[in-house]
Amino acid sequence: MRLLLVDDERFTREGIYSLTPWKELGIDEVITAEDGEDGLEKALLFAPEIVLTDVKMPRMDGVAMSFQIREKFPDCSIIFMSGYMEIEYLKSAIRLSAVDYIEKPIDLSVVETALRKAADEIREKKRS
Repeated sequence: MRLLLVDDERFTREGIYSLTPWKELGIDEVITAEDGEDGLEKALLFAPEIVLTDVKMPRMDGVAMSFQIREKFPDCSIIFMSGYMEIEYLKSAIRLSAVDYIEKPIDLSVVETALRKAADEIREKKRS
């Protein structure tokens, strides 16, 4: 399974990347991006099955990026992370059928639970 991790905060991005048990979750490939524009470019080449993204980022936010990724890859599972619980972001997450909306500061056990759910949904879709 392929995952795209997008966050403009280097410490958060690198922490999630290095501390998450990817193989245990069934995720074989992980690439990272620094913002929505970088994430969209990489997604178009990488075709991720899961996107784990921050919401507020420079150049392009995670919501705009996710809508564009979803157009190209309709079965892609999306998980949002944010320090902001603004209603517009939550509404966008619902419209995108996001797997989860994780509040920052990040609790890795919450991230792992959301990733496990996304991976399970993808495996189920593949079986159907």
